[in-house]
This record gives sequence, structure tokens and C-alpha cells, in this order.
Amino acid sequence: MDISETKIYKHLNNKDNTFYCANINNVAAYAQSFLSRIPAMFSNYTNHDIGHSARVADYMVDLLPQPLDKYNDTELVIMLYSAIFHDIGMVVSETESDLDSARQDDIRKTHHIRSENFFSLWKNSDFGCRIIQKEE
Repeated sequence: MDISETKIYKHLNNKDNTFYCANINNVAAYAQSFLSRIPAMFSNYTNHDIGHSARVADYMVDLLPQPLDKYNDTELVIMLYSAIFHDIGMVVSETESDLDSARQDDIRKTHHIRSENFFSLWKNSDFGCRIIQKEE
């Protein structure tokens, strides 16, 4: 499954929101470049690729108390971004490439902290700044 197949993306696309759809495509491609590294290091876990993020986004929609049209576009994009990046802390660097099962478990347990660290760096990166400035 691809991000463009999610309920949120389709909803935005049906509203002809090309601005958000273009940004979502850019963010998803950027995230995929990182997320694609997770399965190699965590082969015994759920495949945490962009397809997993897309499925999580649809599960989120299924749990919403109101239909999608009750949410504004910004709220929907934030939901979709959170699904895309929810496991970014599972990405390991090249220096962490030889992980035993105990270290893998530690990363899984602390991936929320690692995700926060990623976003602290990302928001100041060239790519993060371009996305943030366009959304403000």
C-alpha cells in the first residue's frame, strides 16, 4: 500500500488540495528513504516500510469519532504525517548496523525517544525547513 492509497490522501485529493498532496508525496518519499532500512535490521518485526505507515493511517481513520469531512485539511495532514513518521525511531544508523536481539529490543522500547531526536534534527534541516515554512 502506498500513501496515495490512504483514505486521508484520497479525501484531500478529491478536494483538489494539490498543495497538501504534493507535500505529502515529498514527505512520504523522504520518510521512505529512511523507513526502507528498518526491515534489514529488524527482520523479526513487522515490516516498518511506507506501506505499514499507510495501513496505520487507515486504521487511524477507522478509529476517528467523526467522518473525515468533519476535520480540516491541516488536521488530516497532521494525522497522515504522524502515521508516516510514527516508527522513524526504529531507523538505525550505519554505526548501529550489527545489532543483537537485546539491542534491537532496546531500540524498539525507546523508539519514541529516538523519533523525538530525529524530529529535533529534521525540523532544522533544509528539507524540514522547506516543509514547515510552506505549511505555516
